[in-house]
Amino acid sequence: MPGSLQHMTTTPDPVEIFADMLCPFAHVGIHRVLEARLDRGGSSPKLWIRAWPLETINDGPFDGDLLADEIAALRGGVAPELFAGFDPKTFPSTAMPAFALAAAGHRVGPAVGEAVSIELRNRLWEHGEDIADPGVLAEVADVHGIEVTDADRATVAADHAEGEARGVIGSPYFFANGEGFFCPTFNVSRDGSGFHVTPDRERFATFVAAALG
Repeated sequence: MPGSLQHMTTTPDPVEIFADMLCPFAHVGIHRVLEARLDRGGSSPKLWIRAWPLETINDGPFDGDLLADEIAALRGGVAPELFAGFDPKTFPSTAMPAFALAAAGHRVGPAVGEAVSIELRNRLWEHGEDIADPGVLAEVADVHGIEVTDADRATVAADHAEGEARGVIGSPYFFANGEGFFCPTFNVSRDGSGFHVTPDRERFATFVAAALG
């Protein structure tokens, strides 16, 4: 028989995440998935982080000052190592340009899309940069060799519409192996004394099994 059989490899399906750039709960959830993936010694499946624009859904922009209580609860309950650069004074007025830049990265490929999405969030939450600032966005685009098009900008509304059709109810919402998971990392509650965040290890383990195998 002529020729030889070649070993065929397949790329795992990405983990889809509908999330807002300016959502602190999404920042924690995404980091926990990256950590779980690293614990398993791999860099795949990639994370396809799609737009869930809360400023559109809520008919108004985020207020950095109002997020302080949520971030304090997250740091106190589940993520003491995150949000080192949070600064209400430099908090973006919109996430729309950052969403478009992330979409441009995903258009190039899954690895670039994931890297751009993570870098934007880290610049915001860990380094206190305004990711609506054209200079910051241009720097990220230059590092990754990408350029935003009108089609990339249009993906924000398209992602929102698709998320609604698929039952997304908030940020972050994960899809893995055909299952949907809303904020599987922790539980959030609020009472007269403020926000409370506690780990949900069982639900997160179920999600990780579906997402990472």
